[in-house]
Amino acid sequence: MNRSKVIHTDYYVISEDFRLLEFNQNVKDRYKGIQCGDLCYQATMKRDTPCPHCPIAGNSRNDCPVYYVNERMIEMLGYDSREDFEEGIDRKVVNTIHPDDLLQVTADLGNRYYVGKKYETTYRMPRKDGTWFWTVDRGEVIEAADGRLAIISA
Repeated sequence: MNRSKVIHTDYYVISEDFRLLEFNQNVKDRYKGIQCGDLCYQATMKRDTPCPHCPIAGNSRNDCPVYYVNERMIEMLGYDSREDFEEGIDRKVVNTIHPDDLLQVTADLGNRYYVGKKYETTYRMPRKDGTWFWTVDRGEVIEAADGRLAIISA
């Protein structure tokens, strides 16, 4: 792990109800007066409601759904069909990332999403048989036809 990258990255741990449970010095420096128990979207984004497509609350009601996965990826992961894959990951992108890699992926994607934002990250993806393989994920944020932000990645 590249320690210099971690030291200069915002690190948050939040609960299912978006309360800050833990954060690093970088967050303390960036958001003066922030405290454990604060609502993350109020303390960091000055919002009245949770951020759409929250990348931090991986188990929240704002999980990003999978919109599309190609046949080659389904085959590489050992699933029989798109439906089989979607059931296997409970239809949530966060479930395609090894739990031990989630904080780094979140840091690599950052905490601000906008059309045209690009990223690259590396993590382990689960196969249907319970094994994992490493992948490099490069993506870009787009605006979907319904106006919501979405990520296209390869």
